[in-house]
Amino acid sequence: MSAPTQTLDPVQRAQRLRLQRTLWACVPLSVLAGCVIVIYLPLGLVPLVRAVEYLAIILLSWSLFFGMILTGLNRRLPDPSMTVLQIFTGIFSQLYIMFFLTDPLARVPFLLLGTVNMMFAVFALGLWRMLALNVLGVGSYAGMILLKAHWYPVGLADWRVEVAAVVAFVVAVSMNAYIGSVITSLRDRLRSRNRELEQAMHRLEDLATRDPLTQLPNRRSVMEQMDLEQARLQTPEVGNRLCLCMVDVDHFKAINDNHGHHAGDAVLCWLARLLDEKVEDQHFIGRFGGEEFLLLLPGYSLHAARELIDQLRRVVAEAQPPTLPAGQRITLSAGVAECRPEDDIEHILQRADEALYVAKHRGRNRVVAAD
Repeated sequence: MSAPTQTLDPVQRAQRLRLQRTLWACVPLSVLAGCVIVIYLPLGLVPLVRAVEYLAIILLSWSLFFGMILTGLNRRLPDPSMTVLQIFTGIFSQLYIMFFLTDPLARVPFLLLGTVNMMFAVFALGLWRMLALNVLGVGSYAGMILLKAHWYPVGLADWRVEVAAVVAFVVAVSMNAYIGSVITSLRDRLRSRNRELEQAMHRLEDLATRDPLTQLPNRRSVMEQMDLEQARLQTPEVGNRLCLCMVDVDHFKAINDNHGHHAGDAVLCWLARLLDEKVEDQHFIGRFGGEEFLLLLPGYSLHAARELIDQLRRVVAEAQPPTLPAGQRITLSAGVAECRPEDDIEHILQRADEALYVAKHRGRNRVVAAD
C-alpha cells in the first residue's frame, strides 16, 4: 500500500514554492559556472584565482539562501522569498567575473543569462520596482565597463561596440520589465478573481444550506446531517445513540395575525438565536419549515434528550421576545424520538412528528417522547 499523502499547510506550501523558485534561479548560475570551469579556464579567458573566487561567491551565497529556506529563517525577513537579494547576488557575482574576462565575446553568456536572472523579479516586484532594479543592473554593467577600461583594460572591444552592447542590454531588460509587469498584473487579477470566486462559492453554499431568515441550517442541511448521523449508528461502536426532536412554536399564526408577519419573522429569528446559544457544539439545530425547528442530539438517550428539550422549553417560556408586547411570551411544543439502527429517516421523522402532535393535543407547552 502506498503511503498516505500528507496535506501541507499554507506555510509549508509557501516554503516549498520558494525552494522551487530558488532551485530554478540556480539553473542560469550553474550554466555560467560550467562555462567558467569547462571552457573559460582551459582557454585562459579568466585567471584561475578569479574563477575560484567567483565559484566560491556562488557556492557560499546560494548555500546561505537554501539554508535559510530549509531552516525557516527566511520567514523573518520582509521578503521571505529573498527575490531581490538573490537577484543582487546574481548580478554582482556576474559583474565580478566579467571584469576579469580577457575576451569581450566571453561576456555574452553572462549578459544573456543575466536578463533571465532579472526575470525572477516578476514574482515579487511591480513595474516601477522592476524598472529600478533593471536600471541598477544596467548601470552596474556600464560602471563595470568604465572601471575595466581604467583599471583592467584587457578583453575590451571597441568603445562603439561596448556602447552598442550596453544599449542592447538596456532594451532587453526594459522589455523584460514590461513583460514581467504584464505577468504580475495578470497574476494579481487572477488572484483577485479567485478570491471573488471563492467568496461567491461560499455565498452559494450558504444560500443552498442555510435558511435565509434565521440563518440556521435549512431543511436540506438537516436531512444531510441526519444521513451522516444515521450512518454513524451503523458502526460497531458501543453506545452510539441519536435522538431527534421536532420543536414547534405554539399559536404562531396568532402572532402573525395580531402583530403582522414582520413581528412573526422577528420572533423566529430571536428564537433561532436563543436555541442556537443554548445547545452545545455537538448538537445540530436547523429550521425544518415554517415555525418548526429540528434538533439532532448525538449520544443522548430518549430520557436525557427529553430532559434537555424540556429545559430549553422552560427557558423560552420565561424569556421576553423583544418584538412582542411586554408580558407576552411564546411557548414551545416538542416531540422527541430515539433513532434505532433499523429506522430509516422517514420513519424517525414520522415518530418525532407524531410525538409533537400528541404534545399539541395535550395542551401545548410540553415535551412528549415517542414510544
